[in-house]
Amino acid sequence: MNVHIKNRIIAESISLPEIPAEVMARYPGVVESIAKLEAEGFPIFAYDGSLGGKYPVICVVLFNPANGTCFASFGAHPDFGVALERTVTELLQGRSLKDLDVFTPPTFDDEEVAEHANLETHFIDSSGLISWDMFKQDADYPFVDWSFSGTTEEEFATLMAIFKAEDKEVYIADYEHLGVYACRIIVPGMSDIYPAEDLWLANNSMGAHLRDTILSLPGSEWDKEDYLALIEQMDEEGLDDFTRVRELLGLATGKDNGWYTLRVGELKAMLALAGGDLEQALDLDRVDHGI
Repeated sequence: MNVHIKNRIIAESISLPEIPAEVMARYPGVVESIAKLEAEGFPIFAYDGSLGGKYPVICVVLFNPANGTCFASFGAHPDFGVALERTVTELLQGRSLKDLDVFTPPTFDDEEVAEHANLETHFIDSSGLISWDMFKQDADYPFVDWSFSGTTEEEFATLMAIFKAEDKEVYIADYEHLGVYACRIIVPGMSDIYPAEDLWLANNSMGAHLRDTILSLPGSEWDKEDYLALIEQMDEEGLDDFTRVRELLGLATGKDNGWYTLRVGELKAMLALAGGDLEQALDLDRVDHGI
């Protein structure tokens, strides 16, 4: 939800209401953190991102007067104070004050701000463009001193009610591995980071049906024809020779083994060698090296 509302606010150049000083005063720890950043010369503005009390979202914007740039941090939580604290904390998460010169100034080009490539940049490192409209004094929504807090069951019901009001389907999966429980919630149309259409071109499951076969190759003793048949199958499926095999199969690998860098073209070249087709192996090697 956080990313979905963030993208909507940025893409639609929505002007958000500032959080009043008397509300901020309820959270002295957050006020102190903001004061320290402002003492370093970085003005901070905290906004209610709930869009009229509909969503548990906060937005905090940091400006860098040295170069006129800014970046926006967004956070979500049923509790207003937790959402605010989380958003302020994420301002410098993974970066130091000296890293704040990589962002961009606000712009009046709302079309460029709304482009999907810009929203992707915001998702990656928050360095995308932001519209000047976001900082208008006349906000598009009134400030709401919201709270979605409750028991776990109540907060879950509230979350589901938000999805229902948006006419969204919800998919929930429970996992338990090594005694650790995890819950995954996917809401198509809200959970998406990249366009769903991209999955037709490439996704982490497109080679899942080949996973067992390819993982069994090390130490295998197949007939030569079987190695060559696997190359033919990969060709028929139109797999890109430059795709990493781990991405094709959906493997989570470390950097200390061959699977991390192995590409489809290299794998096919090795299959050709195992199948005794030296000419095809040489051709594949040339393709893999861009010759």
